[in-house]
Amino acid sequence: MMTRFMGADELRQVMLIASWEPHNLAQRLMIDPRVVSRWMSGSRSIPPSVAMWMREVDRWNRANYHPQGWHAIQRMTEGNSE
Repeated sequence: MMTRFMGADELRQVMLIASWEPHNLAQRLMIDPRVVSRWMSGSRSIPPSVAMWMREVDRWNRANYHPQGWHAIQRMTEGNSE
């Protein structure tokens, strides 16, 4: 399966949604944080394996994200369903 190109903008967006700073991603990938900074600036291309993994991270975060206070709202609406 061919992975489509991931640009710096997409990487920054995925990292924003994941609440990751460059050092967080570098730590997870066990690489130098300067490499992540270069990816984010667009001065180095993002390897296909990293792009594929980051898209999986993005899918998971989008499927499982709940805004702050979500549990309280859920409890209130469950109480009104009777």
